[in-house]
Amino acid sequence: MLAGKVHSVGIDDLEPLLDLIEAGVVDSSFATRPEMQGSWAVTCLWMARLSRPLPRYIDTDIGYVTRDQLETHTSQ
Repeated sequence: MLAGKVHSVGIDDLEPLLDLIEAGVVDSSFATRPEMQGSWAVTCLWMARLSRPLPRYIDTDIGYVTRDQLETHTSQ
């Protein structure tokens, strides 16, 4: 009764989840961007050391993965 009507969206971009997206079991996923989190952490430490004002809010973005962009995503 629910066949073809239930969709699944994952969280993260780990290899097993990417395999499920490729197989069509999961429609898409979203993941944080740890490289941006680390970059901003170092930048803020540097700014603090120079007594510069720190940003009140930092958007480190969210990455989205769908079957259409899977090849591009895995090559990054």
